[in-house]
Amino acid sequence: MYVLFVIIILLSVNFFINDRIFKSLFGFNRPAYNQKEQLKLIEFLTQQKNREKNYENPPKEYNDYGRLITGEIIDDTTAILCYKYPLINNIENEFSVYADVKKVSEAVDKFGAPSKYLKRDGDRYNFTPNSDYSALSHAFNKDGFFLNANTMGVDYNYLLHHHGPLGKQIADDILKQLQNHGLDYTENRVISACNFVQFIPYGQPEFDKGKDVYFGLSIPYESIILSFCDCDSKSLLLASILYHLIDYKDIIFVGCDIKEGAHMILGVAGLNLDGLKYRYNGREYMLIETTVPHNIEEMEYDYIKITDIYPVKATA
Repeated sequence: MYVLFVIIILLSVNFFINDRIFKSLFGFNRPAYNQKEQLKLIEFLTQQKNREKNYENPPKEYNDYGRLITGEIIDDTTAILCYKYPLINNIENEFSVYADVKKVSEAVDKFGAPSKYLKRDGDRYNFTPNSDYSALSHAFNKDGFFLNANTMGVDYNYLLHHHGPLGKQIADDILKQLQNHGLDYTENRVISACNFVQFIPYGQPEFDKGKDVYFGLSIPYESIILSFCDCDSKSLLLASILYHLIDYKDIIFVGCDIKEGAHMILGVAGLNLDGLKYRYNGREYMLIETTVPHNIEEMEYDYIKITDIYPVKATA
């Protein structure tokens, strides 16, 4: 009986150990996205905003890569945001930053378009019939949008310069960590910034509410606080970090069509890396996928058609 008891104990311990390994290998121990907690955090940090925003919609097509950004409210005006991600060469980095209610609310208020001029068809926005061009020009050539000859789009350069101090705070931490490890050179700066962005869970934001629409885009603060963002939101976040790590003239936003539909990536010039390249204004830019973790030199598409280029500028 004693021998049988010992065997049962040993088998139980073995199962427990291997069960933990199994769960770890197949993702059962990965942190779970807690929409309630992220919603509490974003509503706290944007409590002074004037725009209407619906943060309650769950992210569409959500997918995580074993990493989450978490947050904690510290006092009446401040929260701390924490994120652990692979910096470079198997080096893990723990990034933390304090977020201020006033600064986050101000950044959020600088982006949005009036819904009264727009009608939505699926994921697309079109002007309402018989819209007056002068009214449209006044309404859309500001707050993160541009309008040229009835062509309206997101002004990514404006958003890059009006997202608040977050991009620089992330860039400063990356630079410090690379210097501490003796690994600070341009290619590593870009790779580390890409790792920061790519490991954030993917999800399509849907914030439209009342009189304001946002074209399915989250600004950097929202992407970090909510711990998810999609292709153009991730490209914006990555550009806001790289702006403080490399020459801004080496960065372009690249709108494109792929098999899955409309997409956005970044182009970065001056890298001594192999990869998919695109020539623009006499310079060669390496195309960088922002949405999923991968070796940036190994990005491949079965089909890609470049549709729009938005160069990063020194000012908004």
